[in-house]
Amino acid sequence: MRGMLAGRKTLDAVATIAVIVAAGAIVWSVFRGRGSGTETGLGVPIPRTPLSIGDIQRGRTSAKVGIIEYSDFQCPFCARFASETLPSLISRYVDTGKVLFSFRYFPLVSVHPMALPAAEAAECAELQGRFWPMHDILYLSQDQLGPNLFLKAAEQGGLDSEAFKACLNTQAEAPVQADVTLGKTIGVTSTPTFFIGVVESRNVRVQRVIVGAQPLEKFASILEDLLK
Repeated sequence: MRGMLAGRKTLDAVATIAVIVAAGAIVWSVFRGRGSGTETGLGVPIPRTPLSIGDIQRGRTSAKVGIIEYSDFQCPFCARFASETLPSLISRYVDTGKVLFSFRYFPLVSVHPMALPAAEAAECAELQGRFWPMHDILYLSQDQLGPNLFLKAAEQGGLDSEAFKACLNTQAEAPVQADVTLGKTIGVTSTPTFFIGVVESRNVRVQRVIVGAQPLEKFASILEDLLK
C-alpha cells in the first residue's frame, strides 16, 4: 500500500513538473516574440483585406512590394531597427524603386509614457513635410524624449516653430489615435510590427508579417521572393 502511495506521489510530482515546464515554455515564447524580436509573425494574423499604405511613406508609388511598419518612438527594439536595419533596407530596396515603405504610429502608452507625445511631435513634423528628419532624431535621442527635444528637433529640421507648437495642441492626436485603432484591429500588440505584401494602388495585400527588430537578411528573404 505504501509503495502504491509513493508511486502515485512520484507520478503527481512528475506531472506537476511537466505542467510547470510547459507553462514556462509558453511564457518564454511570448517573451521572445514581444521583447527580443526573435520570432516572426507571432500572434499577428495575415489581414484578410488589403491595408492602406497611409500618408507617411518613402519610395516610389510604382513599387511592386510594400512594407507597413507599426512603431513606437520609445521602444528600444524600434530604435534598433531604425539604426541597424532601416538604412540598408532604404538604400537596397526603397531608393531603387522596388519597395514602398510606410510608417504608422503605435505608441505603447502603458509602458512608454513619452511614446504618445513623441508620435504627436512626429505627426506635426509630417504636416510640414519633415517627418523623416524628426523620425531619425527621435530614435537617436530616445533617452531625451520630451518637449525640449521636440522643439529643438523642430528648429533643427527647419520647421515653423509656432505652427509646430500649435499643432501639438490641436492637430496631432487624431491621426496618431487613428493608427493605433487600426493597428489593434489587425492584431498589432507589440512593436515594431511589419506587414509585407504586394502593392495594389494605395494598398498592400499582405502576405507576410514580421514582429521584432529583425536583421536585413530576414526582410531580404521575403522581399526577394515577392519581387520575383
